Amino acid sequence: MKTSFTLFFSILVALYGTFPLSAQTWVVKEGADFPGEHRYDAASFVIDNIAYVGTGYYSRTSTNYSDFYKYDPIEERWTQIADFPGEPRSAAVSFILNGKGYVGLGVNGSKLYNDFYEYNPVTDTWLKIADFPGEPRYAAVSFVIDNIAYVGGGRDRKL
Repeated sequence: MKTSFTLFFSILVALYGTFPLSAQTWVVKEGADFPGEHRYDAASFVIDNIAYVGTGYYSRTSTNYSDFYKYDPIEERWTQIADFPGEPRSAAVSFILNGKGYVGLGVNGSKLYNDFYEYNPVTDTWLKIADFPGEPRYAAVSFVIDNIAYVGGGRDRKL
């Protein structure tokens, strides 16, 4: 089995190298640039083909954020939405369930969070929901199966 895989992979690599790749061009439309401050470790989710991005951290200014934006790929436009109501943070976890976005956990400096909030895109409002039952943490993972959200992993203390 290992020999078959190695042979297959070698042939694939050899063939791939013989075909030229089509040129790919990124087109940035005016107004399509993210309007918020630079950041990383932001939370994001997608509802009805609209991307939502917010929170996060920018190391050059040592700033955690609570602002949120949505991106409409049809209109090719970012719009600021209601700010995340919890304390500013980075490395929060997010997921969607039943047409609503959920954001929680995260870190700001040495403070770890276990709170969670629900975002309703129809009313552009956030609602605080039950806290995560485990230890406060950041950089957790999430997934949804059969309308049940699962959250776990992550770090429960700073490095």
